[in-house]
Amino acid sequence: MEQKYFLARRQMELDAALRAQCPESRMIHLDLAGRYGVKAADTAGEARIDRPLEVIDDAQLRFVA
Repeated sequence: MEQKYFLARRQMELDAALRAQCPESRMIHLDLAGRYGVKAADTAGEARIDRPLEVIDDAQLRFVA
């Protein structure tokens, strides 16, 4: 759920960057979008860590590592 929130906020900031009139505003929105992207990746990583290992099959483990 948190990951969806951060991904939605990231998209909103990217959209705002496209509409920005000045370069400073564009850079601020792109910076915020990047930060929300990092937060979304962190929450995705925490979700993987919280799951028991027996639930994760070998194919998924290759992509996590």
